[in-house]
Amino acid sequence: MAKVSGGENVLAKAEYVAYTSGWPMIFERKAILETAEVSMNPCKEHLRLCFIASIGVALVISLVGCSTRTTPPGATTIGTSAPGMNITYLGWKEGLRVLFVDDVKGSHSSQGSGSTDNAMYTASGSAGAVDAGGYRWQIETRDGKSATCQINGKEYDLSKGTLFVIQATGEQVEVHQLQRDLSNIPLNAEGCREAVREDAEIRKVLGTDPGDAALREARKQADAILTDLLAGKLDNAPDLWPVARKLKGYDVYSIEWQKIDSDRAAHFGGMLSRSAGRARFEMVLVKQQSGNWAVATFSGPNLE
Repeated sequence: MAKVSGGENVLAKAEYVAYTSGWPMIFERKAILETAEVSMNPCKEHLRLCFIASIGVALVISLVGCSTRTTPPGATTIGTSAPGMNITYLGWKEGLRVLFVDDVKGSHSSQGSGSTDNAMYTASGSAGAVDAGGYRWQIETRDGKSATCQINGKEYDLSKGTLFVIQATGEQVEVHQLQRDLSNIPLNAEGCREAVREDAEIRKVLGTDPGDAALREARKQADAILTDLLAGKLDNAPDLWPVARKLKGYDVYSIEWQKIDSDRAAHFGGMLSRSAGRARFEMVLVKQQSGNWAVATFSGPNLE
C-alpha cells in the first residue's frame, strides 16, 4: 500500500514537474487553439451570412436602379398677343419648337402634363370655341426632340413645318402649316411677338399686312369716323348716334391692331381715353356698293 501510495505521489510529482517545466504549456496552447477554433466557427458562419446578405442587398439595389423611371421632358410655353393675332409658343430645351399664331376671338389656354407613370409628355390648348370658329391643339413627345401634333383632331407632320397660322373663317378655321427655323426665336413674349410681326407671310394670311390696299383704304375711313364721333359730329347720325352717345366724354383714341378678312370686312381695335380712365373698343367696317366703308358693328367702351 505504501508503495502504491509512493508511486502515486511520484506520478503526481512528475505531472507537477512536467507542468512546471513547460510541457503543459504545450498542452495549454493546444487547448487555447482548440478553444479559439471552436469560438471562431460561429464567427465564420456569421461573416458568411453577412456576405450573402450584402450580395442580396446589392442585387436589390441594382434591380431597383434598373427599374427607375423618369419624367419625360416638359415644354416652356409662352402665351401672348400682337396686333390682330394671338401667339402660343412652345419650346423644349432638347430642341423641339412649335408656334401657333391665330386670329381667333375668345379665350386662349394651354397646359402640359407628364409623370413617371407615363413616358409621354402631353401639351394641349384651345383658342375660342371649336364649334364657333375656334380650335384645339395637342402635342405629344417622349424626348423633347420629335413629336406628334393634332389640331381639331387632325394630325400634322411636323417635318413639314412647326409654324401654324390659323385663320378663323366663320364657324371653321383654316390651318396654314409653314416651314420656319424657330430655334432663332427666343422663348419669351417680346421675342416671339417681334418675330411674328416681322413675318410677311403671317401678316398676309391673317390680313394684318398694312400694305394691303383695301386695308389702307378702310383704315383711313376708320380714322375719320372715330375722329367725328369723339368731336360730336355724329351725335345725330341715323346709324351712329347710339355709338356717339356711348363715347361721350372720351376725347382721344388709338388703333392698336387691324386686319381684313376674306369677306373684305375690316376689323379694328384699340383704346379710348378720357380724364376718368381708359377703355377698349372694337369696330368692324364693311365696304358698301358705293365704295364707301360703313360701320357694321361697334363694341365698347369696355373699361380696363
